[in-house]
Order: sequence, then structure tokens, then C-alpha cells
Amino acid sequence: MIAALAAELIRSGRPPSTLAFGADSTLPVTEIQVAEEVPV
Repeated sequence: MIAALAAELIRSGRPPSTLAFGADSTLPVTEIQVAEEVPV
């Protein structure tokens, strides 16, 4: 389900997160973690 959401975001034009953005397996499913945007 998360991969499908990410695919939709990338398809709509949002760039994928960098590899510096790690996963947090202890994050509750009710919270959202968003990577900071890096200026280009």
C-alpha cells in the first residue's frame, strides 16, 4: 500500500526521496514522515 502511494506521488511529479531519508519501523501508522525538500 505504501509503495502504491509513493508511485502515485512520483507519477504526479513529486521527486522520490533521497537515500538519506531512512525508514523508521517504530513510527506509528497514524503518523506521517516527510523528507525535507532539497533545493535544486
